[in-house]
Amino acid sequence: MEDITLGMSLQGTSITQISRSIRTNRNIAIEFVNYSEKLFRNPRYYCLSGVNIIPPQPTIKAHTAEACSFGKWSFTARGSVGVMTYDIYENFENLTNKCLAIMFSVPFDYMYYDNWFGVGIFKNDEACDKNLFKKMYYGSEHGFRRKKASNGIIKYSSEGIEINAGMSNAAQSILKLEIWNKYFN
Repeated sequence: MEDITLGMSLQGTSITQISRSIRTNRNIAIEFVNYSEKLFRNPRYYCLSGVNIIPPQPTIKAHTAEACSFGKWSFTARGSVGVMTYDIYENFENLTNKCLAIMFSVPFDYMYYDNWFGVGIFKNDEACDKNLFKKMYYGSEHGFRRKKASNGIIKYSSEGIEINAGMSNAAQSILKLEIWNKYFN
């Protein structure tokens, strides 16, 4: 296993501690473990429901782990639902024309909804907005994969990157992403 450096967002803490520290009953803590040589920069996010609590790090370096979190507004019958993207760089100077997208849904009402997540690679001019969320939550799986959290791991490969992702099926959820170099099919 390759050595991973804990980035600023994980210094002195863990994704579990971050999740437990969020004072709402519907939230998600997202951990990125970048085993690849790529860099991820210029994070954007859109919350259909809820707010960003710990902002995404501006850059996720190669062989580094980082985290961010989202939660619902206090005293509201809402969940933590949204999408986020990072531009993909070959190195610090060379931007690709692609972005990594992550969709998450931790609903308030488990009578009608379940936890869902999705990961994919899109052109980096794809707006991080309600339309991207709808595409990843409701649309045909072109350029991404989605799964109910209770149904296991997503494995998705594109643009020289392999993504392995899993999400807990809990109201205070954790989403873990591993990003690897993909050298062959």
